Amino acid sequence: MIISAQIISGQDWYVSCISLLGPFCTRDSHAAYRFSTRPCAQIASVLGPGGTLKYYPSCNAFFDGSSPNKRVMVFADFGSENPIELVTAMSIPFGAAGWMALVLHTVAMEIYVCAARYQHRLGICADWIVLT
Repeated sequence: MIISAQIISGQDWYVSCISLLGPFCTRDSHAAYRFSTRPCAQIASVLGPGGTLKYYPSCNAFFDGSSPNKRVMVFADFGSENPIELVTAMSIPFGAAGWMALVLHTVAMEIYVCAARYQHRLGICADWIVLT
């Protein structure tokens, strides 16, 4: 699923974009789509209070109790050392990656079953394979 998520999220999208569109496409032209919101409680459970306030100062309202459901914008980056950015990068395309994995496995299974039936008809498959 992680490989599928990286493929769908387009980790190196700017390489193909620059080669196709030349100077009209820059690395940051799709940067607005690489953000997601995360609750400060989730961030604090990973980074702790000090790390949370270091990277996300707007979570101060969560810690002083004035906004217990505070959410902040988090940049999604697979190459980041910040674990919250990595989790965000994995969660954005995760639904589509699941569907892509399901389709690929279904197609591969159908190919395998058809190949096994063909081998069974030719008499070159193992004796323990029983196909109807």
